[in-house]
Amino acid sequence: VRDILKNNMDIIQNNIIRILDEKKITQNQLAIAIESERAHVNYFLRKKNKGITIRVLGRIAVALDVKLYELLK
Repeated sequence: VRDILKNNMDIIQNNIIRILDEKKITQNQLAIAIESERAHVNYFLRKKNKGITIRVLGRIAVALDVKLYELLK
């Protein structure tokens, strides 16, 4: 699973940013929903952060009200 996440970070980041835009959700709102710092969310979305876990990705999917696979496709 870690390799899949690492190899697909650009896709995951782009999907999250697209969904945030579509749903008009701010990074701050996402951070609150996943109980994280806004700076951490910003870092994850803007940098090549390959340290995300499937657990955090799952919390993001729940917060965005999408299926986990939608972040990976």
